[in-house]
Amino acid sequence: EQQAARQAALTATTILAAEVPLGFATRCVRPHERLRELQAQGPAAMASDLTPAQALAQAGFRGARDNVRINLDSLPETDADRRRIALDLAHLEAAAPFSLD
Repeated sequence: EQQAARQAALTATTILAAEVPLGFATRCVRPHERLRELQAQGPAAMASDLTPAQALAQAGFRGARDNVRINLDSLPETDADRRRIALDLAHLEAAAPFSLD
């Protein structure tokens, strides 16, 4: 009984540890899209500010994505939350406006 409670607590913590960086990855995509719009419409002088900002958003996304993946690997493949988070991440990766290499 105590072992089951401990395992349930560990699973809940791991789910949260995957959801937090997933939310961060989502927030990295939004400014990147806006930065691309500004780069296309704004003055050329803004490029020196926009290019590093885009790179930071992309790096933040990659780091968060990798963190999600690591945490998902700790959950059983049959776990419904693992499948949900993995699907959310896949949708986010497909929608990301930058290269994920």
